[in-house]
Amino acid sequence: MTGSETATSFAGTGAYTPVDVSRLTGIPVDRIRHWLLDPAHHEPKSKLSRIPLLIPDFEDARELELLSFQDMHELRVIHYLRGPEFDWPMPRIRAHIAGGRTKLQVTHPLSSGKMKADFAKAYVDDEDLEEATTAQLVFEDLVRPFLKDLRFAEMRAVSWQPFENVIIDPTRSSGRPLVKDYFVPTATLARVARATSPSNAAAWYEVSEEAVATALRYEQSLDERAAA
Repeated sequence: MTGSETATSFAGTGAYTPVDVSRLTGIPVDRIRHWLLDPAHHEPKSKLSRIPLLIPDFEDARELELLSFQDMHELRVIHYLRGPEFDWPMPRIRAHIAGGRTKLQVTHPLSSGKMKADFAKAYVDDEDLEEATTAQLVFEDLVRPFLKDLRFAEMRAVSWQPFENVIIDPTRSSGRPLVKDYFVPTATLARVARATSPSNAAAWYEVSEEAVATALRYEQSLDERAAA
């Protein structure tokens, strides 16, 4: 099984603090920290509560408070399923995670692009969970549209396009958001454009003025969401 036991460096995996993940995804920082530490599985009360929500890619992730690109997207799916549109209970999510890890032999099944609802059946212990896993809303139909902006290879997310002409690739610039085609960090272009002018930023980094405008729009969208 791939995961923290084999990850020895940050190269090619992206490296994000909970604050970074919160800015990029909109998940509250305290929720990210809680899910990273996931205290439920330290004092198990049931089979499902012993299942950690996240098996981080980095061996010391919990001590360092550091997440990989794949960790971030696993938490994105959990946050999505916990949100007001679906409001899935944690036991149901843990059942799907456990079933996916077993069936797919990966550490991050929710963001693998290959999850199926029936993977959770082996972890169903009560009537409520049985009803949940046989519901009309099938897991893959719920999650597939949410993951449409990800590109996959071998059941791992390898790049993310969170905004038009913006790409996040864990193999480039430690996974920072980049303007597509030029691969210059959006934060850098936006910072220089704000401090001087968009035309200066375009000239200094040899990108188009439209690329600078894209960086400004994207960074502004992140700022507005953080302030909301």
